Parts: sequence; C-alpha cells; structure tokens
Amino acid sequence: FHAHMRQVIEDTCRIGSGVLKGPLPTNQRRLAYLGGQNGQPGQLVIKATIEPGSTRRDPWNFYPDPSCGESIHNGGYVWERDDITRRKLMELKGVPGYIDPQIERCLEEGAFQATRTTPKREDLLSGLKLRSSQKDLFEIWYWYGLVNRDDLEAAGCPCPDLEVLHGQVTMVNNHAIRAIMNPIDTGGFPYDIMVYQRRA
Repeated sequence: FHAHMRQVIEDTCRIGSGVLKGPLPTNQRRLAYLGGQNGQPGQLVIKATIEPGSTRRDPWNFYPDPSCGESIHNGGYVWERDDITRRKLMELKGVPGYIDPQIERCLEEGAFQATRTTPKREDLLSGLKLRSSQKDLFEIWYWYGLVNRDDLEAAGCPCPDLEVLHGQVTMVNNHAIRAIMNPIDTGGFPYDIMVYQRRA
C-alpha cells in the first residue's frame, strides 16, 4: 500500500490527479522454514493466501462518468483501460467468472485496440484497429456500473431477483470476457482519487 500510495502522490503533484484502486483480492506467498523435532530435519513450507491489496493506476487510463461532479462515486459508471499480454490472457482461462470461449475468440483474433465503432461496417473487426507494433499486447477494459440482471445471467453469473444490479464487466477486443456482480457490497467503485486542487 505505501509504495503504491507514494506513486499516487507523485502523479498528483505531477499532473494534478492520482488514482488508487482497491481493495482487490491479491495472492500472497510466504515462505517459512519449519524446524524438525527429535532429530528430524525441518522443511520449507510455502503458504499462499488471498488478501486485500491496493494498486496505483495510471490516471490517463481512467475514465469516470463525466456527470459525476467532484466525486466519481456520484457517477453511474467508471472505465479503466490497461494492457495484458497474451500469456496473462491465456492464464485467465479456467478462472471462475471468466468466459473461456470469449477468451479463445480474443486469442484467435490477435491483439486489437478498441476505437470508436464505424456505423457503416458490420464485419467482425468493425471499430477495431490492429496493434501491429505490439502484437502480443491486448487492450483490456474494466467497467463498473449498473447492469441488467438478464445480461449478467447471460454471462453465467448467478444473480438475486433484482432488475438492475451493480456489476463489473471485463472486455478484450470489444468482447466481454467476464461479467460479475460488483464484489463490493455497497456497489461502490474500487477507486479513490487524490486531487491536487478541488475541481469537478
């Protein structure tokens, strides 16, 4: 947390805004040597746990609802853009919540960059531009906001009997590879913004 918070402060001093994302579930690995008893040798034990963590996010890749005013939590949604390698994308297959056929589809297409869609074109690559300079670097988008229950259920997410829910959608190549309910009970966004000066 402290290392990431220092980067957020640096961003704030440099460009006026800093973004901290969290709490997020993170894998923590700890090594321990358990000594033996009665002359028996000890052993090295690796313990893996899931703990909450926070990370600094690039403010240039963060897009809150423009109508949010002075707090992003007053808005209806937030978008975050990031890059993911082919290997990391492949590792998402089999992870609970991710849609394996959609990930396969993205891997078959190759790395594309999402741009504004062109109404006249309706083919598979409509609104997409090949990232030829970084062929193995995919653009991944994270969206948090209100979503219809039917859309979440279509992605395989079990939902309570409500019409509209707080959801999270992850997209690559304009394909939803995950759609889940927001893990934060209140439906809030997992972001905190530090600003150098008060500004809407």
